[in-house]
Amino acid sequence: MFRTGLSKGQPKNESGTAKGYLDTSHNQTGKELAKFTVMYAKASTKKHKTWEGDGILICYADYAVMKSEDEKEVLGRTGGLKNLADLDSGKVIVMGGYEVQIQDRLLFSNDIKSSHSEESGSSSPDDNQPDSRKRVSQMLYQRAALMPKFATKVLSNQLGPPSKKPFMGNAIMTSSRGTFNSPLAVNKKEKSHPPFVIDESEDPKPVVESCIAAHLRPHQKEGITFIYKSLRDHGGCILADEMGLGKSIQTIAAIWAMMRKNSIRINLKCLLVVPSSLVNNWKSEFKKWFGTLRKPVMAVQKNSDIRSYAASHSYNPFLLISYDLALRHVEHLKLLKFDVLVCDEGHKLKNINGKIRTALYSLEIPRRLILTGTPTQNDLDEFFSLLDFVRPGKFGNRIEFREMCTEKNDEFTALRDKCLLRRLSSRLQAHLPNKHEYVLFCKPSEIQKKVLQTICDQMTGEPLVLIDYIRKLVNHPKLLHQKLLEDQGKETRISARPFLYTFPKNYKESVSDSGKLSTLCEMLACFHEYKERCVIASSYAKTLDMIEKLCNAMDFCVFRLDGDTPVHVRQKIVDQFNTASDPNSVFLLSKKAGGAGLNLIGASRFVLFDSEWNPAIDLQAMARIWRDGQKLECHIYRMATAGTIDEKMIQRQIQKGELGHFVEQIENSCEFAELRYTFSKDALYSLILI
Repeated sequence: MFRTGLSKGQPKNESGTAKGYLDTSHNQTGKELAKFTVMYAKASTKKHKTWEGDGILICYADYAVMKSEDEKEVLGRTGGLKNLADLDSGKVIVMGGYEVQIQDRLLFSNDIKSSHSEESGSSSPDDNQPDSRKRVSQMLYQRAALMPKFATKVLSNQLGPPSKKPFMGNAIMTSSRGTFNSPLAVNKKEKSHPPFVIDESEDPKPVVESCIAAHLRPHQKEGITFIYKSLRDHGGCILADEMGLGKSIQTIAAIWAMMRKNSIRINLKCLLVVPSSLVNNWKSEFKKWFGTLRKPVMAVQKNSDIRSYAASHSYNPFLLISYDLALRHVEHLKLLKFDVLVCDEGHKLKNINGKIRTALYSLEIPRRLILTGTPTQNDLDEFFSLLDFVRPGKFGNRIEFREMCTEKNDEFTALRDKCLLRRLSSRLQAHLPNKHEYVLFCKPSEIQKKVLQTICDQMTGEPLVLIDYIRKLVNHPKLLHQKLLEDQGKETRISARPFLYTFPKNYKESVSDSGKLSTLCEMLACFHEYKERCVIASSYAKTLDMIEKLCNAMDFCVFRLDGDTPVHVRQKIVDQFNTASDPNSVFLLSKKAGGAGLNLIGASRFVLFDSEWNPAIDLQAMARIWRDGQKLECHIYRMATAGTIDEKMIQRQIQKGELGHFVEQIENSCEFAELRYTFSKDALYSLILI
């Protein structure tokens, strides 16, 4: 941090003005060397500062002055600032009793560079460094020179036979993308990178700063342009990219460009609604791009945070809130009159009469953006709910929407494409290591076969209860046994007694009682030998309990995230796993609590222990490891007990997955418009056994 200004005992010059302090007589004659837009606040030791206002910092040869935005009022003065070339965006200096944060350069004279180079002469920067700093620089240079040889060695080993472990050694792993820098703290290498102009036709032109633009991929620039143009005219849109394509940075960059057109601050307020498990994830995303000096986001944890935002939204234009809190405080949010609404994991709005959709709709925010990797899950009614949320009334009612889908209406297709953009994860193939997916059909154990046959012979009662019984059985008989003991004394339409008699008296579980658990045990042994981290996902907490016991018995370091994990520590657990020094680590993941949005790139193996009827849930979970920052080849395993409901669920997922192609192609959508599932006795029997 730069410190400038006068001390109490500073001597004065002949005219009575303190030396180095601004004499107003110079104000008209001095040559402006640099001019910056700034934010200022009273100097304090607070970690999170609240900036009080905006101003203009004008630098001359031997003094500097801070004025109001209209340059009519002088707010502060100081002696000459040295090293003006180092005053990059985000730098904080102290002027008297104020802390001042540099924002954007409005003027920068060439005289600064020439005078700076004359002072430094022809010597290199290292020549003026202390000996200790010289030695450090030399060591870093020598290590950098060796890196290409090391990279070649790693690659040559990775291309070897699959049965051999890739070379790891004691090497320090480095990211292929390098360190992300804040757009308010410009990296020297990025100064030369041109900003990304979103729309050349506008004046002033909306741009994405060089520091962000330097890291954007072509599809992300396309997405930023799409979002910006869709929201610009009080419209709405859906960014339906598959998982891992960077929907968050596209959103932040596009809306930030709307807020700051050509360095002019536009007072827009953005409400960002996300699942509770992703609040810290989004905070980390803002920190990654904006640094720690100033994050333009405020996260809501209690009602008073909303009141604080009302007083500071010009400096924290993004309000980050979970769906649960948004529903609870919807009346307070209405008073803020937001300009932009962003709904992450927006498929939560698929129920057109759902509470959260109704509450967010009532906010009457003119610009609405939905982020989802799965815009279609079960039927076209859910897809209509999303489209109607971002563009109310544009697609008619649900009946008219179905008719437009089945008639292959070109006008409808054009309208849909204007408000929906979807790219597939195949766009990442050129930037990420290879990904391999497997379906493992595991032979059921004898006790699983025996109990399953008993269930088929006693096909009475509630079909959904029977399905739940069977799903527990194919994971492990112990899970069903516990459930039957709990239901034994209850009055239900299904008697637990016949099923309990199938189990041995005083039944005690073992790993071999489950085909999937036996296979998982062998897989974990291989992961342990190869020293590769693994994520195991399940829909059931008790299944995770069982797997956790197995992992502990095999000396794995276990991390776990499920519905009982406090929200405020979830991101910390993820970070600890990704940076864990022990390669023999396993992350146990509840698909419902943490299956969306998390980055688990510390693992290269993913095991989906059980499947869901909704393919979107499984796809979200399986996308946790193959994401930006992943350095190793990824292997994703889906486990299924052969000849049981597991196979049927995978088949139904494939069938439902065809509905997802509606986003790119409508030809077969009529087949799914009437897709409904019923459970007759014969249908239920065929569902249970193949």
